[in-house]
Amino acid sequence: MRTISIAICFLLFLTACATTQPTGQWSRPGTTQDQFDQDKAACRFAVQAANPPGTVQGVGDPFGNIALGLAYNERINQMFDDCMKSKGYKLIPLPPAKETNQAN
Repeated sequence: MRTISIAICFLLFLTACATTQPTGQWSRPGTTQDQFDQDKAACRFAVQAANPPGTVQGVGDPFGNIALGLAYNERINQMFDDCMKSKGYKLIPLPPAKETNQAN
């Protein structure tokens, strides 16, 4: 029974990760796409350097602590956001997705 509970929790965790939608688009006036790509890569590198793989127990481990993995992901996202903001970018919220009516 415990194995089934752990498996269900792990599948829920994977589903949550796979369905996360971007909350906005980064913008900085006067920035070229090449500059944006360089800044984005630099922030990703900085976050990865500060959080090497294997530093958090439970991440990617179905027998680990799922809540710890979620907190880790939230921290990673916040560090990336902080880095982009430090470079002068603002996160512009995406408009709500329009519902399509498939019946017509």
